[in-house]
Amino acid sequence: MWWSSAAGRRRRARLAALCLLPPLLLAGCAGFTPLYPAGTASGLPQFEIAMIPDRNGQVLRGLLLDRLSSGSAANGLYRLETALSVSTSGLGTRGDGTTLWMQVTVTASFVLKDGGGAARAFSISRTSGYNQTREDYASLEAERNAVMRSLREIADDARLRITMLLRTAATARPAAQSGAEQT
Repeated sequence: MWWSSAAGRRRRARLAALCLLPPLLLAGCAGFTPLYPAGTASGLPQFEIAMIPDRNGQVLRGLLLDRLSSGSAANGLYRLETALSVSTSGLGTRGDGTTLWMQVTVTASFVLKDGGGAARAFSISRTSGYNQTREDYASLEAERNAVMRSLREIADDARLRITMLLRTAATARPAAQSGAEQT
């Protein structure tokens, strides 16, 4: 019979190993906790993002709304205030003294305030570069694209930092409450 032969025993051993492998792999996921806590569709609480002046500020605010909000947040649990600065400097020059390579540094300073008045401040800075050409339109478009790249990176990083700030505050709060209950 095929099930009693050596080849049959090997086949059954492989089949048993394949059946046991998925539960063993899933057992390693027992301590998994998601990065974004439950609460809203995006996993974050409601945010009110203050207006940021200038066109670049409007773009950054829109990117932050996309990443932090799950809907209208006029009365959010948290308020995010942002100051934005953009600076440009020339790095390389041609033989005739004109600038060849430009560097754009975008810095956003954030203040995250909760309903209780506590504030957490942090800043994010990104640097991008572009080639300065003799054509004005091409140079302006290259500068705009460099600024937009930096704004997208800042918005992505801000979401991660805010998530970690909220997560740290949420884990510290129960520890402080349990310490207060013990005394």
